[in-house]
Amino acid sequence: MGLLVAALAWLGAAALAFVIALTRLPATSGPDTLVWDALVWPALVLVLGAVVQVISRRRPARGIPMAAAVAIGWATLYQPAEARPDHAAPDLMLVTLDTVRADQAGTPELLELAATGTTYSNAVTTAPLTAPAHASMLTGLAPPEHGLTANGDVVAATSIVEVLSDAGYRTAAFLSSKVLERHTGLDAGFDLYADVWTRRGRQGVFPGVHALLGAGGGERRGDHTVEQALAWWAATEGPRFAWVHLYDVHAPYAPPEGWGPDEETRQRVKDEARSTPAPASGREWMETLPTRHAASQKALYASEMAWTDHLVGRLMDGIEPETVVIVVADHGEGFGEHDDAFEHGRNLFEPVMHVPLIVRWPGKLPRGGEDERLTSVQAVAGVLAEAGDVAWTGPGLATSDTVLAYTPGQSSRPAMDGAEPEPLASIRHATSKIVMGVDGEAQRYDLMTDPDEETVIEARGADVERLRALHADPPEPLDERAAKRLEALGYF
Repeated sequence: MGLLVAALAWLGAAALAFVIALTRLPATSGPDTLVWDALVWPALVLVLGAVVQVISRRRPARGIPMAAAVAIGWATLYQPAEARPDHAAPDLMLVTLDTVRADQAGTPELLELAATGTTYSNAVTTAPLTAPAHASMLTGLAPPEHGLTANGDVVAATSIVEVLSDAGYRTAAFLSSKVLERHTGLDAGFDLYADVWTRRGRQGVFPGVHALLGAGGGERRGDHTVEQALAWWAATEGPRFAWVHLYDVHAPYAPPEGWGPDEETRQRVKDEARSTPAPASGREWMETLPTRHAASQKALYASEMAWTDHLVGRLMDGIEPETVVIVVADHGEGFGEHDDAFEHGRNLFEPVMHVPLIVRWPGKLPRGGEDERLTSVQAVAGVLAEAGDVAWTGPGLATSDTVLAYTPGQSSRPAMDGAEPEPLASIRHATSKIVMGVDGEAQRYDLMTDPDEETVIEARGADVERLRALHADPPEPLDERAAKRLEALGYF
């Protein structure tokens, strides 16, 4: 009799765990996955019950108070979420496109979005690296100011997401690369930070277990990210803020089946990469390899861009037309300019620093408008703050007199000329730029008369001294744990 009562007690505790988990877990990939996620917890309760009953098999009734304690613990641990402040503000969505050049963003869905909003044609990033650039978007600060200067660093500044959350917004981030995992600190303020998935790209039945074991792939396809984001959006009451990160355009360029060049082009890229000796520089790579090879790489990139554009369209179709939308790239990509052969992270030239930025804000910004003033990705935080009607100090749209940028030269590929990359910092004005390395040599470019940045002119004045001061106080190197995580993702 004691064993039967104890079994019923454990079953009751497990049922309570399931109900509480089902009501408290965020919707991530639809109702079926939600149910499976919730089943983790009653399963653990039943395993604990079995262990307790085996230990106390001679006096099975001893398991009854243990089961009751577990049930009370669950009820205490999973109290109903505190009510959030009423906040009559619009829903917000930030879509970040990894590795998208400004001159490659004239795709159908992005053009359609631009027709309903405003395009900022002189937008630049603060770093040619994923994590530092995203940190600038969420904090409104340059990398030397927010502290996340390299992939693997940790941000040390308040995020606009924290402010939105405190004001009553439901917040979620749906990521496609481990470079943005929560160890960066970018998860601050998010109710849901989806940085864990299976190797096939799904959120997984038991994401907590995957996180604990360090399982899953380093990146996932954007359609899985979009699917998860739209499921959360449909299941969540407003006001909502969702950040959706799409990594598909990032090298190596491998568009999904049906979205790329023919198989012959794909195979040609592989064969030529294996058979062609490494040139002395990226520029030589572009000039000496057969033209078809560079064209093949660009074709693969364009296919990735078309696929990503399609995903943006799916997102726009799944949200309300009154939603405030920001679509922006974290950085661009080199196509062989300045010894940067289909790569980023090692220089601060315009191919990797000039990014697309479109803002759809119904009733606030003109439809089909274009703003040519200098704008930084830092403005993202200011737009979110103004649209969400929360207090924030930072740059708004198109208000940047200067933009400070920084890169440690971090990359997932070796330099074409074999040289070690060095940290670089720059100050960007509306029509000019000054770039300086750790040697203190300043290079100034007039972007109006020299858009390809081929002619260095004399640089002096306050900007030069500011950059020298920055190099005099270099960022701390990555800790061993962060370096190992990045090495696993293909960096270094």
